[in-house]
Amino acid sequence: MIFVLGIFCTSCQKEEQTVDTKEGLSILEEMEQQDVAAAEQKISETRDLAKKEQMQNIQLTEEEIVSMNYRDVFSDSVLLGDSITSEIVEYGYLDADNVFCKIGISMVSADEYIEKAKAVNPKIVFLNYGSNDMDTYQYNEDLFRNACRNLLEKAVAAFPDAQIYVNSIFPVKDNVIARDPWREETAAYNQIYQEVCQEYGVTFLDNTQVVKEEYYAPDGMHFNPVMYPHWLYSMAKGAGLL
Repeated sequence: MIFVLGIFCTSCQKEEQTVDTKEGLSILEEMEQQDVAAAEQKISETRDLAKKEQMQNIQLTEEEIVSMNYRDVFSDSVLLGDSITSEIVEYGYLDADNVFCKIGISMVSADEYIEKAKAVNPKIVFLNYGSNDMDTYQYNEDLFRNACRNLLEKAVAAFPDAQIYVNSIFPVKDNVIARDPWREETAAYNQIYQEVCQEYGVTFLDNTQVVKEEYYAPDGMHFNPVMYPHWLYSMAKGAGLL
């Protein structure tokens, strides 16, 4: 009996010695390659993030902001909005192919321009509505909130693969508030706008600090050409384009 067991054990040892390890080595090599690829991806993402953070912290001079080629910066973007937006084209900072706007347009009447912009298949969409809606709804915040929801619902549906950014409503000068007292509530309406953006997972860009007294046109609502590169720069920074 002992002799038989000895033979059996010897046979087991021989079988163990002849086990094929190629498959195991192949699996290990594949795991190593996956680990290396994952590590390289992580390093690349970290570098990109660091570069982006570095760019975010860079403060350009007035001359650099004004002279920047915004056509290149916004090449994959579209801007939709009202008369303030249209002046970006009029002053030559962007081409009409990137800007879809109409003087006096409101949030609820933006359908046609959303469809036109949709045909361009943009990667990034900037919305600039709300100023005319304040005149329409005046002190009725509920109607304004509904208009915001109407706009974002259409925009999110039209641009499912794009990043969408909503610009805040610009403040106006005192002479406009004296004529249209509801304009004093711009900050409150921007707060509503921001809350609705959060509901739809859209980024709200507060550009209030972009405006300086000397940037206003005589009507106290629109702006002279000097403001526009600063606004475009603010949008680009907010969207991570710079």
